[in-house]
Amino acid sequence: AGMQCLFGWLGSIDLNGNPKILRRENLLSMGLQSRDWFLDPEIMIKSKRLRLKVVECDVEGQLRQGGKSNVRLSTCFEFLKNIVRYRMGGPLRVWQGTSACPASACVVVNPEGDRISR
Repeated sequence: AGMQCLFGWLGSIDLNGNPKILRRENLLSMGLQSRDWFLDPEIMIKSKRLRLKVVECDVEGQLRQGGKSNVRLSTCFEFLKNIVRYRMGGPLRVWQGTSACPASACVVVNPEGDRISR
């Protein structure tokens, strides 16, 4: 729900859905930094900024047949922290200022959603 409120412009129903299939050059241009549960949202946010076509396919969910979830309360706080960091623009602004981000694709947007030239 937090991602939808803060990043509704992504137009995605399930940011953590898998698989994500992309070209190597697009993956490299994203300069991914996340090493935690926020990797999938980082890919989706940067895909949108790079104007990549994103296609979602509906699948039928199934209940877990065994094993335990790895999601803990600390995971939720970690995810929330990353949502706020990205919404406030820090990591995205740094990426947009690097050579990994093609100038044609990286438009700086402030937290209110206004476009600012690079």
